[in-house]
Amino acid sequence: MMNKQKRNLSEHILKALTYFEIFDFAPTIEELYRMMAIKIEKRELLEFIYSSDKFVLVDGYVSRKKKKHLVEIRKRGLSKADLQKRLGLKIGHKIGKVPGVKGVFLTGSVAAGSGNGTDDLDFFVISQKNRLWLIRLLLYFVTAILERKYSQHICINFILDINHLKLSFKNLYTATELMLMIPAYDEGVYQKVLSSNPWLWEYKPNASPKKKKINKPSIIKQIIERVMEFPIFEFLDILEMKRANISMQRHNPGPEVIARRHIYKGHFSGHGRRILQEYEKRIKKKHQEEKLKLNRIKRPNKTGQEGKQKLEDKNNQTPKNEEILRRGLV
Repeated sequence: MMNKQKRNLSEHILKALTYFEIFDFAPTIEELYRMMAIKIEKRELLEFIYSSDKFVLVDGYVSRKKKKHLVEIRKRGLSKADLQKRLGLKIGHKIGKVPGVKGVFLTGSVAAGSGNGTDDLDFFVISQKNRLWLIRLLLYFVTAILERKYSQHICINFILDINHLKLSFKNLYTATELMLMIPAYDEGVYQKVLSSNPWLWEYKPNASPKKKKINKPSIIKQIIERVMEFPIFEFLDILEMKRANISMQRHNPGPEVIARRHIYKGHFSGHGRRILQEYEKRIKKKHQEEKLKLNRIKRPNKTGQEGKQKLEDKNNQTPKNEEILRRGLV
């Protein structure tokens, strides 16, 4: 591998690890590979990390040498993270049985494997055609029951209409969330979400869809969904959307909140925006540190040169001084 290629690969690994570090998270080789922004063979990535003096591989987890402690943090939290992920998938499957729900995906820190046992369970839901807002209202009551039952905060902050899966907002945060999401209930929409957003592979070219069996809806659910196709329910859906929008305006929604006919994105805290800002800040800082380091290497030792020059001048002047003294004595 040429030096230029090595520097390029090193920089991409650094960027991927920097994103994980925001969450105090040390990824496995597989997780790092899936999150890399350049197409690369997994074997090549592994060999480079083994030979690098910047990164370490400990018990299958990767980190920068300066952040080696993140591996221990990850290992200590494995059992809690795994238990919460299993609980999230169990709850997500129950949410999927609600009429009008076509897909439920576990997202956020729990899906990534960094849940600490007390994190919120974040879900991304795909709704029946033109019934998004009625389903959102129904899920409000369902999640209230599930929260009480499992003593776990549930957050359904992203819902898309099954006929409108193409996203207009394209950034590193969204790409990472969608590539890390885990299907908890899927009536065949998981692949549709990914294929409707081919730009995801521009950010994560090594990522591959997770394998999950297709869930078949119950007869009762199918019957209720048929009833919900009646025109009266579309009218009610529009009314609910208008009511919800009025209610949301009282909470001063930020730029990450979207409430339209076929999409609900309720990120009121602006979490995604803060993550991207923190990421850019850390990358900028690392570039500045690298630049300073290179400048120190390239910059000549001015003090040493001055000292050498003075010594040379002194040596050159000595014969002249001796000649003057001799002439004076004569």
